[in-house]
Amino acid sequence: MKKKNILGLGLGLLMLTSPINPIEKNYKNIAFAGDMTTSEENTYDSIISEIEDFKKSEIYKNLNEKVKKDFDDLIGNLNEENFTQESYNKISEKISEIKLAEYKKLYKEIKTMIKGNLSDKLKNNFNEIKESYDSVQEYNQNYNNLNILKDKINAYNKELALDRNILKEGIEKNKNLDLADEKKVLDNEDSNLDSVNEAIKSINKKVDDFNEKVRKKAKEEKEKLAKEIEDAIKNHEEVKKDIVYKKSSKEAKDKLEKAFNELKNSQIALKEGKEEDFGKIIDKYNELVNNLDGKIFIDELNALIKYFNENQDKIKDEEKKAKLSKELNSVVDDDQFDSEKLKDLEKRIKDAVNEKPGYLEQETPKRVTVSRSKNPVVKKSRSFVRTGIGSIAKVAGVLVLAAGGYLYLKKKK
Repeated sequence: MKKKNILGLGLGLLMLTSPINPIEKNYKNIAFAGDMTTSEENTYDSIISEIEDFKKSEIYKNLNEKVKKDFDDLIGNLNEENFTQESYNKISEKISEIKLAEYKKLYKEIKTMIKGNLSDKLKNNFNEIKESYDSVQEYNQNYNNLNILKDKINAYNKELALDRNILKEGIEKNKNLDLADEKKVLDNEDSNLDSVNEAIKSINKKVDDFNEKVRKKAKEEKEKLAKEIEDAIKNHEEVKKDIVYKKSSKEAKDKLEKAFNELKNSQIALKEGKEEDFGKIIDKYNELVNNLDGKIFIDELNALIKYFNENQDKIKDEEKKAKLSKELNSVVDDDQFDSEKLKDLEKRIKDAVNEKPGYLEQETPKRVTVSRSKNPVVKKSRSFVRTGIGSIAKVAGVLVLAAGGYLYLKKKK
């Protein structure tokens, strides 16, 4: 079911339009039969009319069966021939007695509904109604006002119960926010509708403030990641110029190129606000750069150079020694010189160590060091560790509604 945000929430309680008229306080418990005892009104037709009106009323309909039977027995076989002033008085007084009893019953019922959590306006409405009445007109007015007030109180209590549930839900779903004041309102049984609604608005304000911080953090994280992706893309060519890349296997290069393409696609996705784990994509690319197997080749080459330098005096054929030395020194600059060729060269060098002596001046191979590009793509200490509410998986959503599970309170119209 769709709900609307309730910032700016008012009571939302539609008060009934019938007015409650203030009257002078009077607590005399009297009936109004005397108002209807003039000679002009005490007729058979008038009592029949009163009986019919009474039986159509809600008061009569709500009577228990015993009271109804007693009243019907009182009427008996009343007709115009056996009608007397005494029968008129008995019937009229009985109707007045029943009405008074129902009036007091309704008054007492509403009095029990006047609690601390009721609005001051409704409390004042009740205080303006007398516990009894002095005339037919006053009875009708007061009884009508009591029923109107009862409807208003029921509507108010229904609205209050709804809003208290909303307040409770907001407090339960936003436990990481400081909602001590709002909880006091919820725990207080005398909190009225106004105070509950103010507490709801207060929670919404705190949620808004938190979400604004999340949005700001998300924006900063997004900009930071965008910069890292852009720098990695720009520096990819430098990576490919590095000796480690050049001496890496085709499989390692292919994996790196695939990760690079994913990196470029992530740059587009980030700009479009799509949800992806951009941090994982960056980590994957950097990990492949750091673990290019060309490092193994360089280590093997340096080991072979060290072996040659330590054992070249054992090579008897000076011409072969010079040739091997030259070939060894050319390995770094030869992009086609792979691991298989290095193994072959290693074998030939080790075989030459055991040959007969000869002499030929040769260039001594120099140790190769892993010379990286001036602007390596991989940072030794990454500055974009993503934790907490700024995690990139959430940043991609642009608007994070309470990343710690925060709930923006909603309420139906």
